[in-house]
Amino acid sequence: ITNIRDRDGNTILHYAVESNYYDIVELLLKHGAIFNAKNKEDKTPFDINENQSSKLLKSINEMFDVKDSNEKTPLDFNIEIIKNVRNNEGKTLLHITAEYGKLKLVKWFVEQGASPDNKDFNEETPLDLAIKQNNKNVIEYLKRLTIIK
Repeated sequence: ITNIRDRDGNTILHYAVESNYYDIVELLLKHGAIFNAKNKEDKTPFDINENQSSKLLKSINEMFDVKDSNEKTPLDFNIEIIKNVRNNEGKTLLHITAEYGKLKLVKWFVEQGASPDNKDFNEETPLDLAIKQNNKNVIEYLKRLTIIK
């Protein structure tokens, strides 16, 4: 039911994000809502309301705390989709987590195969965004990755 669409291709998540119903957004994400589902205008829920990006990060961070009996998180089951999805600025979640200084998430995305070399539509890498925001721990980590290569 979380991914049923209306005639315009919007999901319940599109409407919850658009209306700033953060508690509902979080609930939908925890119950398997597809956060990068595009409507007929080719927009994901978070393209509709970019202010929700930081709240999305909070929800993703909380998903690390929910584990099944095999120690798997909801993120583990959807990583191939999640690590490559881009918003309307061409940013991946690695870009966004680097920009917001979320080192734990940055490391996790890199460990799952997200490329720190990907550029957004402004030709910026996650490292560039971390530098802009002066996120020192993230900068240090991403710089070490480029030296290792």
